[in-house]
Amino acid sequence: MGSGTLVHVTAKYGIVITNWHVVRDARDSVEVIFPDGFRSQGTVMKIDEDWDLAAIGIWRPQAEAVKISTDSPQRGEELTIAGYGNGSYRAAIGRCTQYVAPGKKHPFEMLELSAEARQGDSGGPIFNARGELAGVLLGAKKGHTVGSFCGRVDLFLFDVHQTLHRHHAEQFADGRDSGRLVPVRGNSLQPAVAAINPSSAPSVHSGGLPTSARSGWSRADWQWSSLLTNVLGSTPADQFKTFLATIGAFSLVICGLRLFKFDA
Repeated sequence: MGSGTLVHVTAKYGIVITNWHVVRDARDSVEVIFPDGFRSQGTVMKIDEDWDLAAIGIWRPQAEAVKISTDSPQRGEELTIAGYGNGSYRAAIGRCTQYVAPGKKHPFEMLELSAEARQGDSGGPIFNARGELAGVLLGAKKGHTVGSFCGRVDLFLFDVHQTLHRHHAEQFADGRDSGRLVPVRGNSLQPAVAAINPSSAPSVHSGGLPTSARSGWSRADWQWSSLLTNVLGSTPADQFKTFLATIGAFSLVICGLRLFKFDA
């Protein structure tokens, strides 16, 4: 089991965003289950192993899609994680602490927050205070959770939206779709958060972290990336300043050694 969030709908279909490692061992389709009892077989439309993202196409549920935030979470900002770990819905509040990377060759586009997800919450949402999707959580460790931030998620979903709308337009042109919008009900966040059940049970990962080398993500990478963030800074500008400061400090040491040698 894993979790996911409804992020887009057409008149007939919907897109649920989740983790790649939630669906990677599914042999055929996956089942997406919403809290009102709505169930749909889903098709995995796209995956990204490095960022641990997967998009699932489903029949449209009776729920409103969650808006993806256009603003990146800032350090100290209050965020909420949610999911169906252990088979029950839970939301937990924390604050954005830093940005990390899934590997040494990747940008710092995974946010970390001070709330720990449960196994089974993988693929669930990270909400900001406005109820927008600020990220997709993928793993937890020692009181913290990490997940791909909203900018990375939005970029991942762009061509999925295009594919879904093109498919809908083709069906409408063939007379197979009335084009009538299905009424939606409810305004809470929970109906848009779904449980995901692969047709064959996936491997169990500690804290929801994928361990396959193909994913480009590991505990060691996370620790190393976090260390780099703390020492060098989380943005290119901060890292450049740190670089200049390091050169300056090294120059002072060289000058000091020269003066010491001259005095001697």
